[in-house]
Order: sequence, then C-alpha cells, then structure tokens
Amino acid sequence: MIIIENHFNLMLRKPKKNTYLEYITSTDHYAFIKHVTQNAISSEGRKFKLNKYLRPLRLEKVDEDFVNIVNVDDRIVTPTLKLHPESIAFLFHLNGCAKNIAFYLVMLELNHNTGEYQYNAMIRDKFKAYAEKFFGEKYKPSTIDQAHRDLVYANVVLNIATHLYIMNPLFAGGGNDMGRRTISKRYTELLKSKSKDPIKSIYPNYFK
Repeated sequence: MIIIENHFNLMLRKPKKNTYLEYITSTDHYAFIKHVTQNAISSEGRKFKLNKYLRPLRLEKVDEDFVNIVNVDDRIVTPTLKLHPESIAFLFHLNGCAKNIAFYLVMLELNHNTGEYQYNAMIRDKFKAYAEKFFGEKYKPSTIDQAHRDLVYANVVLNIATHLYIMNPLFAGGGNDMGRRTISKRYTELLKSKSKDPIKSIYPNYFK
C-alpha cells in the first residue's frame, strides 16, 4: 500500500508540458525556399513544394510542475534535387559565378525530363536578380554570360539552337537511369553533329 501511494504521488508530481512554436517566416531562408517553390519550372515531377514539420528546439523548465516544449515551425522543400555523382568532377574547375549559375539552372530552369533549358537575356537577368536578392552577389551581365560560356567549355552544357541548351546527363537531369541513357544517346548525336569527340566531349575536363 505504501508503494502504491508513493507511485501515485510521483505521478502527481510529473511536470506538465506546454508546447510553443518559433516561426521561420521572417527569415532570409524562408524567403529563399518560398522563391524556389514559386519560380521553378513546372516540368513533370519537378514542381517544388514546401512541407511543414516541427523541429524540436529546446525544453524550458518553468518550475517543478511545468516544462515548455519549444519547436521550430520549419519547412522542407520537396522533392529532393538530384545532382549525379559525376557532377563533382565537373564542378571542381568551375569558378564562383559559373558554379552558381549551374546550380540555379538545375534548380529553377532545367526540364529534368528532357535535359533542356533556355538561356537568354531574360534568364540571365532573372539569375542576376536572384543572386543579388538572396546572396548579395552583384554580377554584371557580361560576367554572367561569360560564366554560362564557361559551362559550355567545361562540357556541362551543350548548345542545341539559339538560346536553347541541353545539360550533360552526367551532371543532372534524366530523372532515372533510363532517362539518363535516353538523354545520353541524344547528347552523343548532338556532339557528333557538331564535329565534337563523342567520347571525350561528354566527360569533365580533368586538367585545365
């Protein structure tokens, strides 16, 4: 009987918990991920969306009877963005602007089913505004154009027609293995049509 009473008293003294939230909607990060979900091209299977989740932050003891649970009302962007393992070799020699525009194109402009994207003055200006607004980088239009040409030189992208490009399927795009093989076949034919080496010109430039 004494044991039962002691156990009952311990249960009575168990601290009560109140849950509180901290919000991210006023942060720079929230502005960035909101931009991503609202501005990515709506190619099949690649429309980004924000998913809510509660991220545990801390416990705040008020007194012996109360504990506050503080969570962050956070967001995760889905679906995940996929760069292929071979992309690391391409990225190694890319400078800051070229690397940044490559990431931008993959995230916001690339059709991941066809591997195609457009690059023109409008896309360049969109990237310029994006870089300045979210990361404080003030690129000149000529710098951005040169960075995009660097992607061509580095075998990351290939020109198809005026303002139309295809991304190397070793870098990104294709969705799955079958999709990558399909784009790889087309990419090879395009290389041959431009009198480029269909073997070496699809691979990274390992030495400058």
